[in-house]
Amino acid sequence: MVRLSTYAFRDWTIQETCSALVYKAGFSLKEATEYYLHSFSGRGLEVLLRTGNKLSFMGPNSVALLEYWVENDLLPCSYLYWTKAKTREMLTKSKNDGGMGLSEDVAQNFYNLDGKAIESLISHSFCQNNCLIDLELYESLKSWIFSLRETELLVPLIGFNLMNISITMPVFDNSMPYQNNKKCVQNMAVEFLHNLNTEEIRCKSLVCNFSHFGFGKTRFGVQFLKLLRNAISDESVYIDGKSFSQYLMDQFSTDQIHSLLNAKMVYINFVEITENVTFDIILSSCIVNTLKVPPPNDSKPFEEWIASLGPIYIILDEFQIFLKQTAIDQNTVKSYHIIWNSSLVKLQKLSNVFLYICGKGLLFDLIEKGQFREESSYRSPTAVYSVNLSSLDIGDIKTIMTHFQHFKSLPDEVTTKLANHVHEMTGGVPILVHYAFMYSNPDIQASFEGIKQTLDNNISHAPPQTIKPYGNANFSRILKDMYKVLVWASILKKTFSTKDSITVSEIPEFSGLENISILHLSIFCNCYVEEVADQKGRFQFVFPKCIIDSYIEDNDLDISHIYQISKQYPFLVSNDHILEYLTDFYLVIPSKSDLTECIGPLNAMILKKLPDWKNQDINLKDIMDVVVKGWNVIESKETIEPKKKKSKKK
Repeated sequence: MVRLSTYAFRDWTIQETCSALVYKAGFSLKEATEYYLHSFSGRGLEVLLRTGNKLSFMGPNSVALLEYWVENDLLPCSYLYWTKAKTREMLTKSKNDGGMGLSEDVAQNFYNLDGKAIESLISHSFCQNNCLIDLELYESLKSWIFSLRETELLVPLIGFNLMNISITMPVFDNSMPYQNNKKCVQNMAVEFLHNLNTEEIRCKSLVCNFSHFGFGKTRFGVQFLKLLRNAISDESVYIDGKSFSQYLMDQFSTDQIHSLLNAKMVYINFVEITENVTFDIILSSCIVNTLKVPPPNDSKPFEEWIASLGPIYIILDEFQIFLKQTAIDQNTVKSYHIIWNSSLVKLQKLSNVFLYICGKGLLFDLIEKGQFREESSYRSPTAVYSVNLSSLDIGDIKTIMTHFQHFKSLPDEVTTKLANHVHEMTGGVPILVHYAFMYSNPDIQASFEGIKQTLDNNISHAPPQTIKPYGNANFSRILKDMYKVLVWASILKKTFSTKDSITVSEIPEFSGLENISILHLSIFCNCYVEEVADQKGRFQFVFPKCIIDSYIEDNDLDISHIYQISKQYPFLVSNDHILEYLTDFYLVIPSKSDLTECIGPLNAMILKKLPDWKNQDINLKDIMDVVVKGWNVIESKETIEPKKKKSKKK
């Protein structure tokens, strides 16, 4: 507890002032923390009293609470700041309400005096003042003013700078010994150094990684500085016949390069943070606990404290969790805009901070591109730079295999076949490849099929959000349906360009958006895409076989359901596409065994019934009627009665 003099409130420290805001003004801890991190002390209260000016970090709710408290509790005791009107009010207010209790006739003797004049009046003797008032009134006034001076607030001190937020740094020393990220390391380093060279905040960029789940966003961020040092020591050609180190030295100063290389890393994983506190208090606590430096204090503003710590590389992992938790009126976009303008920009302005943000479903680049409704209200303060991690190709997977002793004894032909199989099953998604080789070691003496089975079993132990992304319990029903359509778009090899978009206004996860590009949708939904080899600028969905297989096992890709919901998204999957797909299998599959092996993601009932049709003259409508209406109408029949058809089959 601390006793705070209302007469000398100007001398209150930041901690004392913000503690009083909680216990006397009714602030929440979160609101008071924001004031604390902006160094709001008794001097800030004085500025508010004298000028009425409000600062940018003051939210409307906290301003209302602050103004009410100042007007009704603090100002009545702080007579030095009284206006003439306030003096008249306090002199005539009843004693029970803290006033002097004078009548209007008596009080009018002081109506031309403000608080400072009252101070001057009682600071001199009665004779010196040569007042027109009598001695008794003078002594009463003096006694009352002195009682106001002695007014104190008893306030518990809050340890704003003692939040015990500690984050566990992820370790990747024993993980898969390879990632296809060399180019990304070089490009991100150039972007960081470009920000150092840029003074205009609008020309700086917010470095973000929106890559799919399992592509190694966290690992890339944590290992970035180590990978950068390796890239600089590599003398191979980077661009225009120069090594990467030479390219950097031609573009940037030695001090700037060393600043990045020697930066101290601060890692913040928002999955681990359960306290309902502001971004700035989370950041300051993690900096203090990671770097073992003294916490911010009253002597300097928050930004100056960070600037005094030397080069810092800050990783904000799973940042979308914090943004959703702080959503205002369920408006996630508004929260993005507020946190970007109030907190992230402060860090972007500091020349000693390198900021890397990663997470799934982040919307910063959509805000930058102005794709949200009320675009003018959500204009981005800076540009956005996206780090795009690549999947692993067959050559990458073979390189990974060379790091494992048990694969070195295999003939190159067998290694190549296994690499091809792993690539088919995983699509080159790093986390799936990681499980293929790291979960358990195969018996190299076993048959080729035996080794394959072990690798497939390893992959099946990957996290559920990787094997079955749309099983995410946090996804809305509409988004889960959309995801199934995207899977079928992959099956049907549907292509799209970066300009293609679809309407998402009905999907809760995209509140505030009318349309979204298919490429952004694929990233948000964790759908894998790749550029079509012979069609520059066009992409297609590529789902690893292990994902498709897991859906088939659980019968989650019911084609009758897709047939219905695809009507909402004809651009991605039309009913004609589904019909053509069914027809292809209907015409070319010669036997049930081949069907089971080749049919892929048709649902279990089609697997069961389609062979019975191969020698019958059944048109496409018959097939789709059965698919859509269900099998209950024909369960009692051994075969389907086909409609006679004069025209040739397609």
